[in-house]
Amino acid sequence: MSDAELMDVIEGTASADGSRHVAECRECGAKVDEARAGLGLAREAEVPEPSPFYWESFRHQVDGRIATTSPPTAWKRWAPILTLAACLVVALGLLLPTSRVVAPLAPTALPAWSALPPNDEDEGLEVLQAMTLSEDAPSLSPGEGVAQHVEGLSEEESLALANALRQELSGKGRL
Repeated sequence: MSDAELMDVIEGTASADGSRHVAECRECGAKVDEARAGLGLAREAEVPEPSPFYWESFRHQVDGRIATTSPPTAWKRWAPILTLAACLVVALGLLLPTSRVVAPLAPTALPAWSALPPNDEDEGLEVLQAMTLSEDAPSLSPGEGVAQHVEGLSEEESLALANALRQELSGKGRL
């Protein structure tokens, strides 16, 4: 059976012949069982929520990139020139004889992605640890964490904290 037909069996949309084949064929049945087990693991996986510092940094990076983009009017000036250049490239490609055979590119694996850096590279952990161990820091009630205090900050207080952390980390040569 093809992979598409096996997916139909997993999703419950297969024909009666397809379902019967999977029930009788050990190889196809094993593939379907393995795929169902994988889907079950994916559904049970817990993905941690990034810290508030991550979202603040993300927002500032997006704002910075938006600010550095050129206005749309500049694109309108270059559009006719780029269109003409593209037409010339296509025309040259059609007119010039080609005798080379280009080998297809091998597929490359995508790197794994994680919203949080590894513990040994996360500079924020040192700051949080220092905050909890500092004698000057206010004590936390049982069941209360630093995150609850950070979540309650206003926009102005949040920006001041982010700037103070950047300044502290840049003083240690981390930024």
